[in-house]
Amino acid sequence: MRIWGPMPNSVQNFLFGLTNIELLPYALITLICSIPQLATYVYLGATGRSILLEDKSSTFSTAILVVVFLIVIAIIALVARRFRILLRNEILDSSSRLRIGERSAVSSRE
Repeated sequence: MRIWGPMPNSVQNFLFGLTNIELLPYALITLICSIPQLATYVYLGATGRSILLEDKSSTFSTAILVVVFLIVIAIIALVARRFRILLRNEILDSSSRLRIGERSAVSSRE
């Protein structure tokens, strides 16, 4: 959860503060798991800078940035698709519950 969790680091810090984790293991795991995140941010920042400054010597960096961009777009599309499916199922469930409620109301009147 420390590397790229589903919530911001400040919220994680607060929630981990509520647990019984001791300071030394907490600090070590935070340090170890923060290194990949920090390295990724530094790399993407340097790549973005070289693209903005039109440094043509880094075609490999540009290719990696394009791949990362495509992966992010794919993840967004998959999450949106999953959300639509869940939303559609929730709408269908609520409409079927409504129909069942209407049937029971009609049968109780008779």
